[in-house]
Amino acid sequence: MVNSIRSLLHEVFDYAGLFPPAALPMDQATDVYARHISGSDRWITHNFVCPVAWLSDLGSHLSKLPHQTWSVTVLGTSLEGFRQDLNHIDRFKAEAGERAEVVGYEVKGKLSEMQSSFLMPLVQSDFEEIFVELPFSEDGLDALPTLAEFDVIGVKGRSGGLEANAFPSPSLLAPWIRQAIDLDLAMKLTAGLHHPFRVYHDSVQTEMHGFLNVLCAGTLAESDDLSSAEIEDILRIEDPRLFEFSDEGFSVSGHTASLDDIEAFRSLFHSIGSCSITEPMDDLTRLGLLALEARP
Repeated sequence: MVNSIRSLLHEVFDYAGLFPPAALPMDQATDVYARHISGSDRWITHNFVCPVAWLSDLGSHLSKLPHQTWSVTVLGTSLEGFRQDLNHIDRFKAEAGERAEVVGYEVKGKLSEMQSSFLMPLVQSDFEEIFVELPFSEDGLDALPTLAEFDVIGVKGRSGGLEANAFPSPSLLAPWIRQAIDLDLAMKLTAGLHHPFRVYHDSVQTEMHGFLNVLCAGTLAESDDLSSAEIEDILRIEDPRLFEFSDEGFSVSGHTASLDDIEAFRSLFHSIGSCSITEPMDDLTRLGLLALEARP
């Protein structure tokens, strides 16, 4: 595997197997994640995502697995319910002990809640990773500067779902990426990013975004100051042959990025929530991207 692929995808997938479309029961989801972090997929795998209401169930299953310290991201109930969520999290941490470290907290935010009274409690917590989910809309974009005022909070976007209307168009995703970069705002995406490149999928009757489209477009937006329209063009590419990856970087649409450029963007782009890590890995293998040899 060439360095550019490894850098783009290093610990990029948060495992959300408890959520649709996989919607695995806790025992299966924990078994799958344990295999990922113990095997050859460890390099691409990040946190285990768990709803706050299911933490007790997670704790009981952790006690049955080989001893490992899991990095857990908790999906909260609401900004209004944050302090109650903290009580659940504190109980889980006490029960789990060294078996789990709660490093992240994510919560869906209302646009009316983008103010200090709702966001300051997040800032005062001790989570390493905090993301507030906002809609892909003009009002959602207008709220990003408020999040950016709080250095420890990032923005989360929902990039897919079970129906076609859950997938934001490239014309909505591109300005979101552009503005987050302009604001130096940490970002992550969740759902619908199962495939490396943009592709029409019968299961949802629409085009699904490609995770390499997103990561390459974001890297070039950061390094080459691409406009939203230029970012959108890269998001829309469906032909993998238009992307070239090497040990030194990658190129697409007449633009080239170095490993340093990738690292700079990945310092802002945190992760992708996915109910499957096997599916992205299978696609990467099928396309020959994991076996791609370094060029002399």
